Amino acid sequence: MPSRVILLSGCLAASLALPRPTFAQDPTTEAGAAKIHVGPIGLSPTLTVGNIGVDTNVFNTSTDPTRDFTVSFLPATGEWLPLGPLLLSGKTGAPLTYFQKSTTQRSVGFEQDGRAALNLVHLTPFVAGSYASTYSQPTAEITARVQQVTTSVTAGARFRLGPSTTLDASYVSGSVRLPDAVVFGVDLGRQLDRNITSFNATFRMALSPLTTFAVKSTLERDRFDSVAVRNTNSLSVVPGFEFKPDGRLSGRVYVGLKGVRPLSPLVPPFTGVVASAALSWLARETTRIDGKMDRDIDYSIDESTPLFLATSVNLSVTQILVGHVDAIGRIGRTLLNYQNVLSSAGGVPLAGRTDRTNTVGSGLGYRFSIDARVGFEADYVRRVSALDGFSYSGWQFGGTMTYGF
Repeated sequence: MPSRVILLSGCLAASLALPRPTFAQDPTTEAGAAKIHVGPIGLSPTLTVGNIGVDTNVFNTSTDPTRDFTVSFLPATGEWLPLGPLLLSGKTGAPLTYFQKSTTQRSVGFEQDGRAALNLVHLTPFVAGSYASTYSQPTAEITARVQQVTTSVTAGARFRLGPSTTLDASYVSGSVRLPDAVVFGVDLGRQLDRNITSFNATFRMALSPLTTFAVKSTLERDRFDSVAVRNTNSLSVVPGFEFKPDGRLSGRVYVGLKGVRPLSPLVPPFTGVVASAALSWLARETTRIDGKMDRDIDYSIDESTPLFLATSVNLSVTQILVGHVDAIGRIGRTLLNYQNVLSSAGGVPLAGRTDRTNTVGSGLGYRFSIDARVGFEADYVRRVSALDGFSYSGWQFGGTMTYGF
C-alpha cells in the first residue's frame, strides 16, 4: 500500500544510523546496495538542506535575543570498495551553516569515517578511524555553536560463535578538542579537552529474522588535559534489543547500569541507570510514532559541578494526510541534574541544581520518493536554569529538504 510504503521508507531512513547486526555478510553484497557504481566502487550520496528560515534567538541568550535568517546544508556520501573478502568502507560529510547577519555563526565542517574489515569464515578483524570538525552544541549543557574536533582510532574483531550469535571486541583511542571556544567567560578547551580510551565488548544473539538481543559492555578511561578534577574511570553493562526496519517495530532499546569513579576524592561517584533508545512504530497504515530516549553522564564546564546526568525524552507522530503529504508533531524534554563537589574528601555532597529544556514542534512535508522529501517545520525551545544566562527561549522555523541521488 502506498501510504505504508511512505512510512516504511521513513522508518528505514531513520534507522540508517542505528547499529544493526550482520552475520557473515558478504562484502560484495553490502557494497552492491550502493546507489552509484564506478567500477568496483559503490557510492550513496545524499544532500540534506535544513533550517531554511528564521532563528529568533541565534545565540540562545536570556536577554536581547538576535533574530536572523539561516540555512544549513549537509552533502554526504557513503563509500564501499570490496576487494575479495576485504571490504573498505567510509562516510564523508561537509556540514555548512549560513547566517545572514550573524557572521560569527557561519561555519564549514568536515566529517570522515573509514573502516577496513576482513571477512573470514569465523572471524572478521577490522580497523577504523574517524575525524570530525563540527560547529554545533557539543553537549546538552552548552547552548552555543562552537567548533569541536573529535578523533578516534579503533581496532577489533567480530567472532562468529554460532549461526545466530556473535561477539564484537574492540579497543578505541580518541580525543575531544574545543579550540578557541569561550562561553560565559569559560575557556571550553581548558575545561573539556580530553583523551579517551575504551575497551568494548558486544554480545549479540539473533532471536528472529527481525529481532536481536545484545549486551554491550564498556570500560572507559577519560583523562583531561588541564582540569584533573574531571578525570574518571567508568564501567557500563547495558543489555538491549535491536529491531530491523522490515517490521512494524524498528530501532533499538538499551537499558543498563553504569558506574563512574572520579579520581578526585572531591567529586562524588555515580552508579545508576543509563539508557539509549530510538524506536519507530507503525501504528496504522498511515501513522508512525517515533520515540527517542537517552540517559548518561556528561562533563560540565563548571568546576564546582564537574559531572551532570542528562536525561532526554523525545516523541513524534507522523501522519499521512493525503497521497504523499504528511504532517508531523513532536515534543521533547531534557533534564540536566548537577551535583556539586564535596566540601571535603569523604564529606557530604552539597546541594546541586536541575536545568530543564522543553521543546515542541510541528511541520508539513511532501515525500517524492523513499529518499526525497521537502517540508516546512517550526520548533520552539525553552530552557530554565537557576544560573544567570543559562535560561533562554526561541523559535526556529523554515523549510527542509532531503534528497538521495
